[in-house]
Amino acid sequence: MRVLRDYQISVLSKMQNTLSEKYEVVVASAPNSGKTFIATEFMRVNPSSTFLVLTHGTLVLKKQWEDALGEAGLDFSNKLGEARIAYGVPQGLYRKQ
Repeated sequence: MRVLRDYQISVLSKMQNTLSEKYEVVVASAPNSGKTFIATEFMRVNPSSTFLVLTHGTLVLKKQWEDALGEAGLDFSNKLGEARIAYGVPQGLYRKQ
């Protein structure tokens, strides 16, 4: 498990507080700010929640997310409805009928 920085822990707390009042949270920040680590930690500590991760339209970022989810030991799928975490580029995901 990766050790988060103080500002990342603060973001996690704000995400938890937001979800207590709203249905969704969007994480947006500068490159290399640790969004992936913040999100995977959030997914790990909220095992009953469902997540959709949409990356920029490149397969490189999709692969980076796949690696990060795997390293965090999280169950994921690139198809909607097959796991509690679905990830991918928007045009590559589809709803399983």
